Amino acid sequence: MIEPHPKPKDRIAASKWAAGVLADGHRVVFLDTETTGVGKRDEVIQIAISDINGNELCKTLVALTKRKTIPRAASDVHGIKKKDLEGKPTYAQLSPHLESVLRGKRIIAYNAEFDFRLMEQTYAVAGGYKPAPEQWECAMLVYAAFYGEVHPFFGDYKWQKLGGSHDAADDVQQLIRLIKRMAAHYEALQADNRLQKEIRGIETRIAGMKAAGTSMKLLAALKAFSYTLQDVLESTGVPAYVFLWVAGAMLSLLPLLFFGSLTGTLICFGLAVCISVYFAFRNQNLKQQVIQRDRERLARTASALERTRQELEAKKKQMRK
Repeated sequence: MIEPHPKPKDRIAASKWAAGVLADGHRVVFLDTETTGVGKRDEVIQIAISDINGNELCKTLVALTKRKTIPRAASDVHGIKKKDLEGKPTYAQLSPHLESVLRGKRIIAYNAEFDFRLMEQTYAVAGGYKPAPEQWECAMLVYAAFYGEVHPFFGDYKWQKLGGSHDAADDVQQLIRLIKRMAAHYEALQADNRLQKEIRGIETRIAGMKAAGTSMKLLAALKAFSYTLQDVLESTGVPAYVFLWVAGAMLSLLPLLFFGSLTGTLICFGLAVCISVYFAFRNQNLKQQVIQRDRERLARTASALERTRQELEAKKKQMRK
C-alpha cells in the first residue's frame, strides 16, 4: 500500500518509466559504485553491474590509483578498507570488461549523477573506460517523483534512500527490486484500465439489450393495437379501409390548410391510401397467425436476452472482485 500522491500524474509517469525499463531489458544494465568519498579527488573502489534479471555482469573491488588511503568516514559507510583492495584490478585493468558490458546500454543508477562523476574522476587519473553521459538514467529522481514526498524547503520531490547495505552488488539488487515495484504499479493501473473498459463494454451491451427488448415489446404492442383497431372498425359493418380513407383524406388536408403545401397533402393522402389497401387485403386467419408468431418470438427473444443479461451481470461482478 503506497501513500496518496500530491500529483498522481507524476507517479503514473514514474511508474511508466520503470515499466519501460523492464520492457527494454535487453538494453538495460544496473550499476552501483562505492568510493573513497564524495569529493572531487575521490575514486571508485567497488563496481557492481547486473542485468534486468539480477545476473551479475561485473562485481569487483577496484585498487586505488592515485589516492593512498580510504578515509575512515567512507570505510564506516561501506566497510571497505585499503587492505581489502590488495591484489584487486585497477580501474584501467578493469576498463576492457567495463567497455564490453556497458557499450550501447542504458545505465540505470541510483543517484546517477554521483556514480557518473566518480567514474569520470577515476578515468581522469587512471585512464581506460570513459563513461558516456547520454547513457545514464537516474532512478533516484524518478523514485522521488513516484514516492511523492515534497521537500518542505525546496518545494520539489525529496530524495528517498535506496535502503541497500552500501555494498555495490547488494545495492544493485535493491535497485532492480525498486524498479520492478514501480513498474508493478503501472501494470496494475493498466490492468485496472482494461478491466474498467471491459466493464463499460458489458454495461453498454446490457443497456443495448434492454433497449432491444423494449423496442420489440413496443413493436408487438403496436401490431396488436393495429389488429384490434381493424376488428373494431370492421365490427360496424363498414370495411376498415373506408374509415382509413376518410381519416386519411381529412388528415391529408392539414398540410394544405396550415402550411399551404399541396405536396404535403398529396404525400399524406398517398400514405393513407397505402395503409388502407394494406388493411383491406389482410386475411383474418393470417392476422391471428402473425399475432401468435410475434408472441412466441418475443417470448423466446426476451428469454434469451434475460439469460445473456444475467451472464453479463455475473461476469461484471466477478471482474470487480
